[in-house]
Amino acid sequence: MDDLASAVNHSSEFDPAELDVTLKLAISPFILSGIAKDLFNAIRAEAPNVQVQLLNWSKSTIQDIVNDDIQFGLNYTIGHAPKELLQKRIIEDSFKGYVRADHPYPKDYIEVDDGVDFEIATLIAADWNSNQSVSEKIIRMRGHEPNIAFRSELPSAVIDVVKNSDMMFPGSSYLNLDTHPGLRSLDIYFGKVSIDAEINAVYHHKNRNSATTLWLYKLIKQILLNNNRELSAN
Repeated sequence: MDDLASAVNHSSEFDPAELDVTLKLAISPFILSGIAKDLFNAIRAEAPNVQVQLLNWSKSTIQDIVNDDIQFGLNYTIGHAPKELLQKRIIEDSFKGYVRADHPYPKDYIEVDDGVDFEIATLIAADWNSNQSVSEKIIRMRGHEPNIAFRSELPSAVIDVVKNSDMMFPGSSYLNLDTHPGLRSLDIYFGKVSIDAEINAVYHHKNRNSATTLWLYKLIKQILLNNNRELSAN
């Protein structure tokens, strides 16, 4: 980490091609698989000598960022983040419901109140929905009890279960499932219920002016925008 921190002292002098370090980035499982290829290629195009480690955001990630063991994180808003960490908004995500292609549900959309009619599969994202998924929270806000039948930390496991059952999976746009064989998407109408799905860069406060951090932020923001042009961003 000392090598990374001292690779450049001022952004005006920064040249990513001079980096010869290991970059560790922790990313929410809702996002990681959808941007991994583009992110790796973008980093190596400008910094050909770095080793890139893209890690699934885990229960230890917050402390790893505090300890400088991970340089950069990408996740939804974390309400319990310690004061050492900065969360900088990049973009607002959108979610759809996904069911198997031949699911008997006849519509191409689902309202929140209809969620009680489905068994739900959810993806566990540490520090965001570890104890209660967003779909559970919203259904309960509407006065219903959700029927959660399957939870996993692996997107592939959730997708496989949904493709072979009548479950519904509320998934991020960055999972790129709209054209996934064996699945069809349902627009979710949340009505007046809001869903906090801001995707944030997460890094140590002391690195807020680090040229490497700012470079990574710029790369990742561009990739997220390119992957979903229809999402709003500031």
